[in-house]
Order: sequence, then structure tokens, then C-alpha cells
Amino acid sequence: IYAVIFSVLFVGRLVVIIALAEASRNTLPVNHTLLKILAVLISLPAAYLFYSVARYFGLKRAYGADHFDVAFSTMPLVREGIFRFTSNGMYIFGLLVLYIPALWSASRPALVAALFNHLYIWVHYLTVELPDMRRIYGSSP
Repeated sequence: IYAVIFSVLFVGRLVVIIALAEASRNTLPVNHTLLKILAVLISLPAAYLFYSVARYFGLKRAYGADHFDVAFSTMPLVREGIFRFTSNGMYIFGLLVLYIPALWSASRPALVAALFNHLYIWVHYLTVELPDMRRIYGSSP
């Protein structure tokens, strides 16, 4: 059930940002070609993250199974794919997808919404998930 809740929250955020980007196109006074290049560039690490999750991590674990299911919490942290470079790929690279519609549409309100959502999710990570990860994995995350 937690996977459904997380999916609804993430997809809901993205849908709202896409709608906001479409409704407020060309409100960001920056060269549109540059913004589109930036959107493509930030999609690369996000795509590598999703590949790494599918290949090395698994969707159940990505949805937080290690926080809810003892069978997953006894597994070691994944250190392959994008997780070779950071133990926090989900929060660093996964949330970059929120910026893509804002950049592609040159939308200031959508960019602000993406930034707010990114910061808001980091607050959740630092106050809820990180303490839980330390309880599960020790000080390594």
C-alpha cells in the first residue's frame, strides 16, 4: 500500500508541475535553447538513476520496503550503478525530473514549484528517512 501512496504523491507532483509549466510557458526570461539543453542534460543522470534502480536496487526497495519489511532491511546498501557515486541517488538525481517540464517550457512558476517540491522532499529525507536509515543500516547511509 505504501508503494501506491508514494506513486500517487510523486506522479501528482509531476502532473501539477507539467500543468503549471504548460499554463505559464515562456515566463522565464532565459534563452529557450539553453533551457532545453539544460533539461536534456539533467535528464541524463535521472535516467541513469532509474536504470540503476531497475537493475541493481529493485522497485520494491525504491518504494521504501527496507523501512517497512524486515526481509529488505537486512540487505546491504546498494553500491552499484549510480549508487557507486552517492548513497542518496534517489533524492539527488531522481527529483531532477521535476525540473524538466519547467525548463523545457521556460516556466518560472513551474521552476519555483519544482524547487519547492525538491526542498520539501529533502526536509522529509533529513527528518524522517535518514534517521530511519541510520537505524536500519547504521551510520553508513
